[in-house]
Parts: sequence; structure tokens; C-alpha cells
Amino acid sequence: MNNETLELRREKPGRDHPDTLMSMNNLAASFFATGQSEKSLALHGETLKLRRELLGFDHPETLRSMNNLAHSCAAAGQSDKALALYEETLELRREKLGANHPDTLFTVNDLCLPAREDRWV
Repeated sequence: MNNETLELRREKPGRDHPDTLMSMNNLAASFFATGQSEKSLALHGETLKLRRELLGFDHPETLRSMNNLAHSCAAAGQSDKALALYEETLELRREKLGANHPDTLFTVNDLCLPAREDRWV
């Protein structure tokens, strides 16, 4: 995934299409994996905003974007914001998916890791 692919998807099938949102998420994850935390932070934030608008605040894909943005916040040194996002994500995932759903448990795990800024890198 690269910027060109994302730009093409934004043109067609369009900015609001699920495939475009998935491309945004994947590119942000690539930025995260390669240590480009500011780019990852910005794109995960944009993806979350769009998913909230299009899918609602408690849709599983919106919650995935919240968790991903929390990872990016932590990598960018924004530990307080990351913690708040993880806690909000956990509450919503418990309500929407249940306490034993794998996605809920992933967020529980993220909250249980040692308190270090690099813990999500």
C-alpha cells in the first residue's frame, strides 16, 4: 500500500467507500511499522473521523480505528491520549462485542502492558 494507491481509491470508488477506508488504515499501519509515527498518527486520526461519520461510534471498524490511533498516539509520545483512547475503546468494545471477544481482549492486553512509551512500537 502506498500513497498513490490511496489517492486512486479516494477518486474511485470514493472517499467514503469501505475499500478506501481500509486502504487508509493499511497505509497508516505501514507508516506505524516503519517508524513514521507522525504520518501514522495523522492518517489513523483521519480514518477514525471518517469511520465515526459513516459507520457510527460503536461499529467494530470504528473501534478498530480507535485502537489503532491509540497505538499511534503512544508511538508519538502522547501516552495520556493513548491511554484515554484505549480506555474508551475497551468500554465500547465490551458493550458492543462482549467481554470475551478477541478484539476486546486485545484492548485489555494493550492496557495491561508495562507503562512505557515504546510499549506499542
